[in-house]
Amino acid sequence: MSDWSPDRTQVKSWNEWDTLRHVIVGRADDCHIPPEEPALDAKVPEDSDMRGQWGRRPQETIDRANALLDAFAGQLQARGIRVDRPDSSDHAQPFTTPDFRYREDDPRFPHEAAP
Repeated sequence: MSDWSPDRTQVKSWNEWDTLRHVIVGRADDCHIPPEEPALDAKVPEDSDMRGQWGRRPQETIDRANALLDAFAGQLQARGIRVDRPDSSDHAQPFTTPDFRYREDDPRFPHEAAP
């Protein structure tokens, strides 16, 4: 017997094949392109508008991404899946945990900044 309830806010996965019941869909608000660094260069196509740029993405791009995320969240909800949407955050602001501090101009991704 499962202890799952639609009122619980815990999201977890024990395997890849159980029925999806609860998911978090993010927001693209204030989305940024990370600074250039060698490991990222190989992942960015030569003809990408991201190449040679970093910082906040254009508002048009953010709006398109949010429309896609909103549609995706709606599709999931239409299938009876609980969808949580986090509040927007300012990605240009540094954030900290008890273990590390991360800022936008750091070429590492946040998980790489941890000791």
